Amino acid sequence: EAATNEHLEKILNITGGIEENASVFVNLFGRLDPLAAKKRETRSEFNLYQSINIVSHVFENELKLNSIDLSIIGDQSFILNGWRQDMYTIFTNLVDNSIFWMVHAESSIKKIVISIQNEGSSWYIDYKDSGPGIEPELLESGVIFEPEFTTKPKGMGTGLGLAIAGEAAQRNGLELIALQNTEGAHFKLYPL
Repeated sequence: EAATNEHLEKILNITGGIEENASVFVNLFGRLDPLAAKKRETRSEFNLYQSINIVSHVFENELKLNSIDLSIIGDQSFILNGWRQDMYTIFTNLVDNSIFWMVHAESSIKKIVISIQNEGSSWYIDYKDSGPGIEPELLESGVIFEPEFTTKPKGMGTGLGLAIAGEAAQRNGLELIALQNTEGAHFKLYPL
């Protein structure tokens, strides 16, 4: 009977590991789906503010549940020529990371500000949150944009979010960078 219980315990441990891996793969494939070439719509002009606003609505319940204020400010009429799905991918990953870290770090002030700045011949987007921020050494090394890099606890992240966001930016002739900020995470998206 002891041997049977031992075998059952091993089986439960194995199935628990399979369940955890399945969860990671579901998350991974969900993030990769917008990158599928066959499903990609053609490059077109779209309103950047509206696209980011759609992402904010995706997270609406989670933002409310965690008392996080998300605001999109700046040029509401800015038109970008590119792939709308890539903008969804970029901002979904950024917002998802911000929510995770602000909740995980129990930030007293929880806010995300996405600022679309259009200065005629040049434009950029500043993305800032009030979470714990990113360690300066990680920013300097650029490792945060490498596949499989994560600072999230085991099983909580795939290490693909920022790598995928960076690739999505590059496909659109843009660069996504992380900047030093003492008041949370700060990302900038701008044309190459």
